Amino acid sequence: MEALPLKITSAGMAAIVSAEEGGLDAITIAEVGITNTPFDVETALALPDEIKRLAMVSGAAVDANTVHLTARDSSADEYEFSGFGIYLADGTLFGLYSQDEAILGKSPVSVPFLAFDFKLSSPIAELFTFGDANFLNPPATTQTRGVAKLASLEEVQAGVDSEKIVTPALLKAVYVALEMLGVANGVATLGADGKLALAQRPPIDPINFWFPESEAEMLDLAASVGDWAIRGDTDPTEIYVLQAEPASDLANWLSLNIPAPVSSVNGKVGAVVLNAADLDAVPKTRQVKGGGLVSGGGALDEDRTLTVAIASAAEALAAEINNKALTPASLAGVLMAIAARVPASRTISGGGLVSGGGALDEDRTLTVAIASAAEALAAEISNKAVVPASLTSILASIAAKVDSGRKINTSGLASGGGTLGADRTITVPAASVAEVAAMSSSTKAVTPASLVNLINSILAQIPNFSISYTSSTLVVRIGGAIFQVFSGSVAGNANTATLYYPETFPNTCFGAWINGGLPNTEAQENSPYVTNRTASYISVLNAIGTTTAVQVLAIGR
Repeated sequence: MEALPLKITSAGMAAIVSAEEGGLDAITIAEVGITNTPFDVETALALPDEIKRLAMVSGAAVDANTVHLTARDSSADEYEFSGFGIYLADGTLFGLYSQDEAILGKSPVSVPFLAFDFKLSSPIAELFTFGDANFLNPPATTQTRGVAKLASLEEVQAGVDSEKIVTPALLKAVYVALEMLGVANGVATLGADGKLALAQRPPIDPINFWFPESEAEMLDLAASVGDWAIRGDTDPTEIYVLQAEPASDLANWLSLNIPAPVSSVNGKVGAVVLNAADLDAVPKTRQVKGGGLVSGGGALDEDRTLTVAIASAAEALAAEINNKALTPASLAGVLMAIAARVPASRTISGGGLVSGGGALDEDRTLTVAIASAAEALAAEISNKAVVPASLTSILASIAAKVDSGRKINTSGLASGGGTLGADRTITVPAASVAEVAAMSSSTKAVTPASLVNLINSILAQIPNFSISYTSSTLVVRIGGAIFQVFSGSVAGNANTATLYYPETFPNTCFGAWINGGLPNTEAQENSPYVTNRTASYISVLNAIGTTTAVQVLAIGR
């Protein structure tokens, strides 16, 4: 299978570098997370909209630079996914892949297998281990038994693909028996000089070079296929090659433009040999090394990775290490911790009834003085607060000034009341819809709700009654009659406009009225006037000199 272009994350590269340098932590692939949201693997720091993670992951090193990975999902879930992320055993996001179309879909009864290869730039495939090795379908190699793809006849003839196998039937199609080599109607062979044996060569027509002075002379040549013609009436760099006979047909000649030969290379002539210094090339022995917070690097004889380790939020707050860098995410935690602290120079002061306070370089006490009952009753001081105990005296004093024998009496529709020695409730009973309709009760009040319900009840008895409206239209249906009210505008200077009803009358329009007026174009003071009406619209004449807003009443059925 073709290896997927897996994007290795920075954390994944760090794990590879650690394993290459002899680190104790193995690169263990434990889970594959899946998503159906396409994303840019070059900028993504996490797998977006992750659907779930597949823990049934197996794999093997197919060769020194190739790792085969297989993931399986035997759950009853249903989904499609177009991207995935590979997670190591410690939770590190190792690599990402995404495409626009769905890679695979799963139904509740299916058990999909996700199998793919990813290539490594260095021969470190043996450093990878897997959390579950119970199932695996790696590609077959000379060292690994696995799944193989069959080559086509064209691929066998091309002889380029090294990852597909040839079947006996296909091998027979391209097989050449030894007895067919070098014989008539057989297969030609090469001699010791690497050239076709003279006895097996067909007659050869040598290529001739012709130099006609014009097109007419070229078409009159006794030339054969492959001959060249350089005409005297064209640029010397334009050459004609005969592709098919006869030579007298201009269409059989192919025109080629051959540029002037190279006179020098990098200022050198003759047998030119260039070295790295001639091309200002960087020598492979040149090294790129990390310093300070940067680690990794090495000679430029292969790709190198420079890494700046990232401090976590906890490490940033601890402020104990000096070999990692802060990112905006970890710096945010530090800034939030600083922002949460109050400077010691900040003060808390008392105001109004509050006294005390001071700078926060030590504990402070804020005090609200309490007024006594006598002070509360005297009502002379304004620097103390009243508490429930002193408020009781005030309430008792107020209560003593009220005649509890005073009565609240009721009349008309109201009932209840009595002396103020206890809480009293005044009641006005509400009439029901039936009582409002009967109009017989004189001891109950009509409420908006009962009145509206009565009106709706009455309207419901009218045949085909309905009301519909918008901010500028009103349509009322009563039996077969239809009343429509709407607004519009008509351009001035004797202009006639067509105004459509909110709804077309099913039968006819009896009449339409619009602000009054006469159909007289000579009287500029005339208001807009209805000149024609149909079941769906009216025509309005406006003799006024400007556009005029109008309101229309139309009645029909």
